[in-house]
Amino acid sequence: MAPRDRSRTSTRNPKPETGNLEVVAAVLIGGQSRRMGKDKLLLELAGKTLIDRVLATLSAIFPEVILVGRALPGLEKRVEIFPDFAPGLGPISGIYTALRLSRKPVFICAGDMPFLNADLIRYQIKLLKGLDAVVPKPGGLLEPLHAVYASSCLPAVERLISSGRKRPVEFFDQIKVREIRDRELDRFDPDHLSFFNINTAGDLKKAEKIIHREGRKE
Repeated sequence: MAPRDRSRTSTRNPKPETGNLEVVAAVLIGGQSRRMGKDKLLLELAGKTLIDRVLATLSAIFPEVILVGRALPGLEKRVEIFPDFAPGLGPISGIYTALRLSRKPVFICAGDMPFLNADLIRYQIKLLKGLDAVVPKPGGLLEPLHAVYASSCLPAVERLISSGRKRPVEFFDQIKVREIRDRELDRFDPDHLSFFNINTAGDLKKAEKIIHREGRKE
């Protein structure tokens, strides 16, 4: 597979809050929003689009934030968007692309997760030292799209893609993974809203109720 290519720059935050470890954030935006029937990332939730909510949280944490996937109208002037290097494979393509784009560790999430928890993300980054990945496991299910990956994961991802498999968790047995289970997650996010993603109109309504109930201002 081709070497990493970083011919373009991306949004940079002059005051990162990731400690001594430099980490890039990559937001996967390759989904087609089929269940929503229209581009969900540009839908408004309490006055902000879904993608703007994600970017607002990440830009306060990371020195660099990129988008991986397809073009989104109006965003290309604010944040760098890179196409998938292996399109048509789903999330594993986004993970592969993000790892190829950066030699630094990468926090990878989806663009439809409006309730990202900054403290949990910082905790994941803190745990990464000496490991290949730090992955939450709420309710016993691994969340590969709310994970921090070191560049050392790239060979395992390439092998997975070459084998014709697509599920991100299928390369975890080839790397050193630190799982964060419920009891540990509850310290930062007791309702596990970090992993709430929006696929349908019903999900959007539920998110609106959460914001109203909790009085969230973000």
